[in-house]
Amino acid sequence: MMPAPMKSRIARYLASPLATDFSVRRALLRSAAVSAFVGLFLVCFKPFDLDSLQMARRDLWIASFALPCFAALALVEGARIATGRILSRGATWKVWQMLTFIALSILCIGLANHAYTCWVFGQKPCLDNFLCMLTNTALVGIFPALALVFLTGMFRFSQNEDAASGINVAISSGAAELVAENPAGNAGETVEITGSTGESAAFPVAELCYLKAEGNYVEVVSAKAGVKSSVLLRATLKEVESALAAKAPKLLRCHRSYIVNSARIRHAEGNAQGLTLTLDQPRMEIPVSRSYVPAFRLLK
Repeated sequence: MMPAPMKSRIARYLASPLATDFSVRRALLRSAAVSAFVGLFLVCFKPFDLDSLQMARRDLWIASFALPCFAALALVEGARIATGRILSRGATWKVWQMLTFIALSILCIGLANHAYTCWVFGQKPCLDNFLCMLTNTALVGIFPALALVFLTGMFRFSQNEDAASGINVAISSGAAELVAENPAGNAGETVEITGSTGESAAFPVAELCYLKAEGNYVEVVSAKAGVKSSVLLRATLKEVESALAAKAPKLLRCHRSYIVNSARIRHAEGNAQGLTLTLDQPRMEIPVSRSYVPAFRLLK
């Protein structure tokens, strides 16, 4: 039997958030790429006794199974995008929801392929033939791909959860402090942030919470005595990050859109995408994308 801790970790992984793309263009490109792969695979390897077919232009007919595959995927992708936009769940899908979507895709592709087979070869629709087609569709590559996605995601989730656990232990014990690679600087100092057009604002480093990219501007968010305030400066986040590197090393880049004050982190949570940091007074949550997780370390 599977150990209880592993069951618990898998359950948390399935319930963790998963960034999801709701672009129609990318959905169509994905559908076309998968369909082309299916058609090419069937022509090259001719599994499921396709090599025994005796008909004119056999390879062309075999490759044409990419068409019902594309139609089924486009239909399911359209339903997913419409549902996501209606429910306003753009980037808050759970892992189990995406796995359910993949399973639904398998079902729809199998149904489309069965209908196409009946039309091309003059067969009568029946449950046994449909189940056989569904099994063949899954075996072509969807199940292996699904397993790879699950295992890769589970590995990343475990790494991020362990990293978050280490940060939380250090914060609660007070035995370590989360700092940047260059731990110099004084949190009591005031740092001046200057925009590209010359406007500037000064902030005590200890009051800074995070900086967020907002188009051509950077939103500087600070808090004093639990009261949150923000200032917009015309600049890019990269420009601000470069200017602050030596002045305030506790300000860490954690996402393409965020720089966070590591001294204000009070809790970290790992998920399939990276880390989520909870800041204090007032409570704010900041994402840490996977590529920036190594930038955080514990220094005793």
